[in-house]
Amino acid sequence: MSKITKSARLIFVSVGSNNNKFYYIDLHDDDSVRIRYGRYIENSNGELQTQSDTTQPGGERLFNKKLNEKTNKGYKPQPVLDSNIPTAAGAKNAGLEQIALQQIRTNSDEVKSLISFLCGINIHNIVSNSAIKYNKDTGVFSTASGLITQGGIIDGRLLLSKIKDKVDTAQWDADYIDLLNRYLTIVPRDFGRTRPDPKALFPDNDEVQKQLSILDSLEASLTTVTAPKEEDGEPEPVPALFDTGLELLRDQAQFDAIKHHFETSAKTEHVTIKHLKLKNVYTVEIAGMKKSFDERGSEKGNVHRLWHGTSSANVLSILKSGYMLTPPSTAHIAGKNFGNGLYFAPASTKSLQYSNGFWGGGSGVRKIYMFLNDVAVGKAYEPKNTTRDNPPKGYDSYWARAGKSGWLINDEVVVFDTAQANPVYLLEFE
Repeated sequence: MSKITKSARLIFVSVGSNNNKFYYIDLHDDDSVRIRYGRYIENSNGELQTQSDTTQPGGERLFNKKLNEKTNKGYKPQPVLDSNIPTAAGAKNAGLEQIALQQIRTNSDEVKSLISFLCGINIHNIVSNSAIKYNKDTGVFSTASGLITQGGIIDGRLLLSKIKDKVDTAQWDADYIDLLNRYLTIVPRDFGRTRPDPKALFPDNDEVQKQLSILDSLEASLTTVTAPKEEDGEPEPVPALFDTGLELLRDQAQFDAIKHHFETSAKTEHVTIKHLKLKNVYTVEIAGMKKSFDERGSEKGNVHRLWHGTSSANVLSILKSGYMLTPPSTAHIAGKNFGNGLYFAPASTKSLQYSNGFWGGGSGVRKIYMFLNDVAVGKAYEPKNTTRDNPPKGYDSYWARAGKSGWLINDEVVVFDTAQANPVYLLEFE
């Protein structure tokens, strides 16, 4: 059986002309060239052709001819990994849920159910908002043509930043459509056979946030599967992704104290989440974050216990990697008004507003999650207005005050070193 020696994965997206096509070219070691092409529609494998050139080096020449023909017609290479790039052998046989269940330290069946639920949310979030596919056996997200490269993820974030600027100013113009076409070349969507309304693809910033979350999850998949080559025929072990302890808090006095903290720090103006009730509290220990906080971050002093809201689909990523500073180019995509830092709030409901809920499949139960953290604020600078810059030299954080820092209605605390924060509790609301 012949083997593939060279591949090209091309896509042509033009929303205005209703083009959403793929064109895959594979050169085999018997000099045959196999081409698969069609429209980017779910569960469609397109049409397959096998061509050959008996003259030497016919296969290579035919491959390059087809590649040039399509690129000259506007097709672009998709930024996907070569199928020959080595992957972690353990990841091939263990999906993310299985790895999380094995590696997150717990003695609680309730925590195991939580882990499975969070994995399901992550999958739902991605596959329902893109043409990204999920492989249940490997736990990996990818496009139909392969796993998106790190360069593709970086380019996707930069394009989202520019798309957000267009959405903010309601400019769904020719420049927006160009940005849209370029983004969909990286993260494709299934339009069916009907030409989509460009504005409907990014009607508001909620969609920008969804797509940013998709890129985060794709990056996590990339980390999961890429690995050094196997040595001496020994397969790579299942990758160590989680160094985290998670337990259901059963101490009623501690639960009541946390509930009291939540209620007394809530703001009455946050009416959209007023109906939510605290169901469970989980103790959290993310080993890397705790070590950094204990050894370095806490030395800055002025430690406060503050809230951090996040989408349900992002909770598992935090348990895996801790809080991460995103690339500066994406700061304003996420609505960060005081630079590219980690954001916390003294007001519980301020943070809870950032926690996007998830309606459990058919259960009618909305689950929302929020972290309670130790934050070493250190010497805080009070900005007079919004800014993209870090605090002045000699300061460790921003404490943006309501009524004093631009248009803020509630205080925000921003730190710029991940060692200054340590998640202590995860709260679950319904």
